[in-house]
Amino acid sequence: MPKDKDATSAGQPPPLTCPKCGGELEPPTEDKVTCRYCGASFDADGLGEETPADPIAELYERGRAAFARLDYAAAYESFDRITDNYPNEYEARLEKGVAGAYKELMEEGRVDAYELLLRLEKALELYRGDDREAFERRAADRLGAVALDLYDNAVQRGADGEANVKGLLDLLFFWETSGSDEVAAWNGIVRLAEETATPEGKRPFAHVAEKYRKKLREKVEAEAKAAAEAKAKAEAEAKGEVPEEKAAAPRRKSRRAVWTVIAIVGGIAVLCVLCFVALVIIGSVS
Repeated sequence: MPKDKDATSAGQPPPLTCPKCGGELEPPTEDKVTCRYCGASFDADGLGEETPADPIAELYERGRAAFARLDYAAAYESFDRITDNYPNEYEARLEKGVAGAYKELMEEGRVDAYELLLRLEKALELYRGDDREAFERRAADRLGAVALDLYDNAVQRGADGEANVKGLLDLLFFWETSGSDEVAAWNGIVRLAEETATPEGKRPFAHVAEKYRKKLREKVEAEAKAAAEAKAKAEAEAKGEVPEEKAAAPRRKSRRAVWTVIAIVGGIAVLCVLCFVALVIIGSVS
């Protein structure tokens, strides 16, 4: 976790930081303080003095730099060192899973996406930040993009096929439900499901492709309908008309007609009753 770079405000002491991970600590209320980021626990005495260099920040930087230059083994090693020494580092668990998936693909020609999903679940379990939903959404977006890139790499190496795609589809399903772009996830699912074939030429995920093609069509149709309604409303308002009132006018007219018929029928019924009563009275007098 990055340290707070602003040392002090005027007359204010610097924020307390964890000697192990550099995360900002809450002011101590007891003799012991536990870091909410890495889980380290230590005596409160001595906190606030010069904090040693942040080893986690350095390992994160090295791991991400290695990943950027496609050295997945070195990236995996850096994130693995973090999780070994600081098991509550949820970010490192996620990055370790991603680097490990690429490393396995390059070394063994296959993708164990389920291992990546397990690491994701552990990262979410360990998350102790203030916005779990934002972290889950960010993780879903990242893993969705990773799944598509892993698939492309697998295809290039002739390692595609049903065994690899099952796990990658699960990553895309997670992206669909938790990420920020369900349409991108749907397009990815359709693409993987359509292109995957067994050595015998069978397409085991054709039904999945059709299901998500239907979702995409419905999404496009719904957006087109909403756009047309918005346009019609804007045009009506420009002419001084209110679409809701215009649409409600026939309903009001119909209701008035119904009540008119009811009133007429009721009036006739009352007259009939009065006539009957009058006849009864006349008959009794006679």
